[in-house]
Amino acid sequence: PAGLGGALPCPPPLLHKRLPARWVASLEYEGPSEDIGQGWTAMLTHWLPESGYKLSIGPFFERYDPAFGAPGVRTVRCRLGMPVEPRAC
Repeated sequence: PAGLGGALPCPPPLLHKRLPARWVASLEYEGPSEDIGQGWTAMLTHWLPESGYKLSIGPFFERYDPAFGAPGVRTVRCRLGMPVEPRAC
């Protein structure tokens, strides 16, 4: 979706960090912030066991739409991501 592709400058003390290339499973979440855990649950307990992938070492992330937290914005849009690798056969 528009708004999730580019990096925005981070105010201190936040910083950008480039990570090594790796496999990442991601999910676009849109809904109330209090329900974001349902997105993680769907990825970890439904998609992952049936996907042919397993969790890998690396950071999990939530990348929010730039409009998140703006006055009048009640819906969260973000990308949830977790490191994965193919399962051995």
